[in-house]
Amino acid sequence: ILRMKKIGHTGTLDPGATGVLPVCLGKATKAAELLTAAEKEYEAELVFGFETDTQDLSGKVTRSGAYVFSESRFQEAPCWKQPR
Repeated sequence: ILRMKKIGHTGTLDPGATGVLPVCLGKATKAAELLTAAEKEYEAELVFGFETDTQDLSGKVTRSGAYVFSESRFQEAPCWKQPR
């Protein structure tokens, strides 16, 4: 459609993600490395109190219930522990 010999994108988005996926055309495909090396910022929305079989919103709910959030529980989460 665009009659371009080179067309490339700068990554992939998770199916549930929203945002921008830059596409580079022609000589600009050489700039793709600069775009992917740039600092990025991500925003997330967390919902506590249920679990799915895929660990995201696209899965079937396998467990639900009340969840009491506290800073100490947050600090104990495996993803926040320092690597050894």
